[in-house]
Amino acid sequence: MNAAKFLKLDLKVMKAQIKTMFLYPLTGLIMIVFLNSEATFILGYMLFGFSVLATTPFSMDNAKSYSIFYYTLPAKTDSMVMGRFLLLFTGITSFGIMSVLLVLICIVKGGSVTGIHILYYTIFTSAMFIISCLQYTMFYKVGVIKSQQFFTFIQMIPGMIIWLIMSFGNKYISEAGNHIQSVLVYGSRHLILAVLLELLPVSLVFFTCCHVSAAICRKKELK
Repeated sequence: MNAAKFLKLDLKVMKAQIKTMFLYPLTGLIMIVFLNSEATFILGYMLFGFSVLATTPFSMDNAKSYSIFYYTLPAKTDSMVMGRFLLLFTGITSFGIMSVLLVLICIVKGGSVTGIHILYYTIFTSAMFIISCLQYTMFYKVGVIKSQQFFTFIQMIPGMIIWLIMSFGNKYISEAGNHIQSVLVYGSRHLILAVLLELLPVSLVFFTCCHVSAAICRKKELK
């Protein structure tokens, strides 16, 4: 089996969880239409939703020993790990597309969405993806986490922190120091360049975590 087949297997196993994914944009839409919520609050909420669902495969490993089943499949360890990380990439891409649609709806509703807001979102999306990659590597290292409460804590806290920062930190952007303001304004005027620069650390962390996670799994197979 290659990485793509492991991705399909994860998606098949997670059918019920994938359906709940659409509850997040639906809730966001309700908040935009009926509560006139700000775009940054909605986008932060979407990142929180991603952070919860991103680690779902490992919670299923804990509950149903899917990891044991995976190790019995005829495939290289690297393919199994890459398939799981491809699932993470698919998730952040899906949430990103849904977030863009919500922003467009927010604009149609007369909401204020500036270049700085978009830059703000891309920065925190990159941060959330990097955190998720590190979480995946940690889960491969630690293995099954017996305490569901501790797993839920690890699962939700990063997204919650980012949601809070995006919701309330946005109010203090205008009060930021001159240097920070200059960077934000420059980035908002050169969004494509800013996003490309963000992709460098994101790509580095992604492939490093894939490599380290695969090495961890290979070492466990030898024991």
